[in-house]
Amino acid sequence: MPEALIASEYVHPDSVSVYRKLFSSVPRGSKPIQGDVLVQMFGKEAYSRERITITPIFNQNGWNIRSIGTSTDITKQKQIEELYRRQIIEINAMDVENLIAKGRLNLTANRIESNITKLPCAVYCAEDISCDDFFARLQSSVLPAPDFQLAVHPFSREALIHQYHDGNLTLIIEYPRQIASHASIWVQTQCKLFDSPDTEDIICFICSYDITPQKTAQQMISAVVRMDYGYLALLDCRTNTYTMNANGSADRSRPSARQTTKAMWCDTPGHI
Repeated sequence: MPEALIASEYVHPDSVSVYRKLFSSVPRGSKPIQGDVLVQMFGKEAYSRERITITPIFNQNGWNIRSIGTSTDITKQKQIEELYRRQIIEINAMDVENLIAKGRLNLTANRIESNITKLPCAVYCAEDISCDDFFARLQSSVLPAPDFQLAVHPFSREALIHQYHDGNLTLIIEYPRQIASHASIWVQTQCKLFDSPDTEDIICFICSYDITPQKTAQQMISAVVRMDYGYLALLDCRTNTYTMNANGSADRSRPSARQTTKAMWCDTPGHI
């Protein structure tokens, strides 16, 4: 039978050796044996992943009189395992300059499985605290801001579990946060939700980034768009430089005494 199924291309070429070994091991063993193989179900073009279990049956004299074979479609399980494995590799390799912290939370067990802090502004997270404790500390650091009420909601274990069951597996939240020095920063937190392949617990991969420079730039651009100006000066106090830009609608024919330099009419940097 094994060779007939192999010849009919029921078994994928990559799984032929595993498939043969399964059946050749039956007479020599006394325990059930398992193997995962790629098979092509009859009437279907795509291959699926099957877990085959062969259980030997013995008579009262200890002779192997027959074997019972069963198979289970584990295609979805394997896809979950592969996705989970890729996410672990991705989060372990993640190390960008503005990364504040990254971790893995077991929402079902209410346990923090992994936490790596990269910047001092990270929320303090001891190894023995629960997910509920972590989210409570995170919530307490969030500063009030316009239109931010909806973004606060996912910062709880129950809310993330609810999001998972609704099919929302990726959440990206931007919010202002107070740090230990009582200064404020803008943070982007990304949450990715998965089934654990081993326990079926709901796992959350969480990463937070400091996006203060990007958010500040966005706020400046938004303010400039709403302004009615003849020319605009952008001053960088840290580098002691400026850039001046003329509004296209401004009257350039009559510059004032303060508008005598060429830099005022173009994107030319200078010193303050």
